[in-house]
Amino acid sequence: MSWLLLGALACSAGGTVALGERGDGGSDGADSASADSAAGDTAAGDTAAGDTAAGDTATGDTAADLFDESVLRTYSLSFSQEDWWAQLEAERDAERYIAADLEVDGVVYPDVGVRFRGNSSYNQVGDSPKKPFKIKLDAFVDDQELMGVETLNLNNAFRDPSFVREVLGYHILRDFIPAPRAGFVHLIINGEDWGVYVLVEPINKDFLRRHFADDEGRRYKAALAHGDESALTWLGVDGPWEEAYELKSDPTAADYEDLMRVTDVLNYADTASLERELDAVFNVDRALWMLALDNALPSLDSYIGTGWNYQLYEDAASGRLDVIPWDFNECFGGAVGLGPEEAAGLSPWYSDPLSARPLMDRLVQGTEAGDAYLAHLRTVRDRWLDWSVIGPLAAGYQDLIRDAVRADDKKLYTEDAFEQNLERSVEIVLADGGRYTVAGIRDTVEGRARVLGEDPDAGLEAPTIASVTSSVDASGELSVSAAVSGDPIAVELRWRVAGAFQREAMADDGAGGDG
Repeated sequence: MSWLLLGALACSAGGTVALGERGDGGSDGADSASADSAAGDTAAGDTAAGDTAAGDTATGDTAADLFDESVLRTYSLSFSQEDWWAQLEAERDAERYIAADLEVDGVVYPDVGVRFRGNSSYNQVGDSPKKPFKIKLDAFVDDQELMGVETLNLNNAFRDPSFVREVLGYHILRDFIPAPRAGFVHLIINGEDWGVYVLVEPINKDFLRRHFADDEGRRYKAALAHGDESALTWLGVDGPWEEAYELKSDPTAADYEDLMRVTDVLNYADTASLERELDAVFNVDRALWMLALDNALPSLDSYIGTGWNYQLYEDAASGRLDVIPWDFNECFGGAVGLGPEEAAGLSPWYSDPLSARPLMDRLVQGTEAGDAYLAHLRTVRDRWLDWSVIGPLAAGYQDLIRDAVRADDKKLYTEDAFEQNLERSVEIVLADGGRYTVAGIRDTVEGRARVLGEDPDAGLEAPTIASVTSSVDASGELSVSAAVSGDPIAVELRWRVAGAFQREAMADDGAGGDG
């Protein structure tokens, strides 16, 4: 199935360009259009075949039931080892599993693998038993799975007194790009209440099959603590690629060649040809969506901030690398060092440091791709940065888990912080005794909507594309027409079957069947 994408440009008095887009096409995982305030637009973003985006309720997908955001399931782990906690601690660095029985909905899954997971969420909670866990159903029993899922991540709501940031953030991300599903579980260990955990889908072969043509491509994870080196900067032919990007797929002789090719083009191609050359080897539009979401929501423990918490996957259908976001627990202003006012007032061009984030420095700020980035920002703003939309969703999550959170004597933050942080900022105490303020989700949402609406670039009104029609004549020639308002300076048709979009200018001169 092919994709058609219409784009229209308007220019303000100051010369700033606003892009309006509208897309149509098949559900083949192709890049999609940003609605960008066009009335009646129904475009979403980058959803793959069989993927039902935010709802993820495709018929027959039992994993969708597992990640149902409206259900709080109880997971009961039973360890037979008397020193099970000491064993978990001893095996953490080697990421080795120890055995336990898991009971869910009255069904016992014997000898699942359990280990600690996480970095800051493990290291920075002190002696708290509220550690994050990974459960692997088939670690010791071949082909064992829970509702079609073999691996489960149980996160501890680190730096999130509201408990809902990660589920809420991924819910929004899936409206535009491939991202993990998430929900909530109530964890019991050896009969003792361990409280509420955030259940997050891992990025593995099951995830890849849901979003891409296959699961056999190379996959890289931007590595912790490498910051600038893992942000698609050029590291040199003999540079520390393996340290900066952890290989998550089976090793091959060609590993890192595609990644080196992408970073070479991104950092050294001529500005005039950068977007075109990069789009041949890297899914530019999907990367622009990720950047726009990082900024709009905002999440700075990401490419635009720390320079990591994303993965790259080689898509067989297009032959290009695709980005996949990861670790969204600090969205809506949850990042350390980002105060409430800074979270709300973040510039749409933010990147820290800009010179070491070439997707922002060279691509977004140096080419016409910046217009698409701003269009995506407007779409996220218009569709999601509205408390009448986000508020009921987030409140519903809290209603679901409230009783279990109140009973959780191991939670990292207080019950008052849980109740208050949905609306306003709260101060939390870290394991080392330090204190910092976590921005309120509502304050952040309403602040981002206001700032992005008033910004001279992101707030510029874009053209409206409507009444899109197409026809094929007897010779097989395709004609496409559209009504565009808002005094556009140019209208362009982009089309693709796979890979990068091809571009054709659309005319309004009466010579091509237009009126």
